[in-house]
Amino acid sequence: MPLSKQEIEQRHGSRTIEVEAKIRPDDLNRFEALLATDTRFSDVRVYRNHGANGIVLIKAPKAMVKKDIADLERLIQQHIDDGKAVKLK
Repeated sequence: MPLSKQEIEQRHGSRTIEVEAKIRPDDLNRFEALLATDTRFSDVRVYRNHGANGIVLIKAPKAMVKKDIADLERLIQQHIDDGKAVKLK
């Protein structure tokens, strides 16, 4: 019997990164568009905190391949302006 999406998420969990970034809405839109065009990142989710400008939460599956995680970290780093190192945790 196949697992539901919720069961899969509970089993695999999520890596999360909280980015408090000086990022403009148009830069965030470009970042989300890049994620949408790359199938490796189809399970990556971006959550905006509308109450706090520039705070973004990015969730990626734990099962993601290490190379893809590194590529995602680089992609995030390219779109934030605060110079902090980005690491999925």
